[in-house]
Amino acid sequence: LIIVAAIANVFMQLVCSIVTLEQLATSGSFVGDAAVDDAKMWRVSEAQSWDRMDKANWVSLASRVCQLDGTLVFGTSQTSRLKEIKSYVGGMAALDSLGAGHTLAIVCLSVFGLIIADELRNCFLFLEALLAIPRSFKKTSISEDGDEFKLISISIWRLGFMLGTVLLRVCIAVMVLVAGGRWLANTSMLGD
Repeated sequence: LIIVAAIANVFMQLVCSIVTLEQLATSGSFVGDAAVDDAKMWRVSEAQSWDRMDKANWVSLASRVCQLDGTLVFGTSQTSRLKEIKSYVGGMAALDSLGAGHTLAIVCLSVFGLIIADELRNCFLFLEALLAIPRSFKKTSISEDGDEFKLISISIWRLGFMLGTVLLRVCIAVMVLVAGGRWLANTSMLGD
């Protein structure tokens, strides 16, 4: 029963890690070039079009979007994208030279990296302790001393299983680091 639970645990962790790597790392506001390509195409085709120009003031749709004109009927998605970018790169009151989005991204990436580094450190400390235990080809030996148990030796098979577990933990931590780092780098949503 313990072996079935261990296999199910390993399987679930791998599935969650793969989903995280595939989905989380490829999400965000600025992951691909599609947003940039769409903006370029919109500027060439619609933003400078004679039909979309404000004929009362002779102002192009592109100029009105760049000025964040709230009375626009066309170009509202471009205006909201521009507002999103400006709020992301806009300066903070205390540190005018740093953008709020950049600063939060650096802080979040640093904290996230430290959490993963702690997990990796725990894995390597466990590996070090595991390799310090004497090995036996027979079975694992445990002695009882009052209320305490002492591990005398560990079987080769159990050592191999535990080394596989450590390797799995390291792989999952690295996959989460890569996926989470890519997501944090590609999102512009300050609340996330």
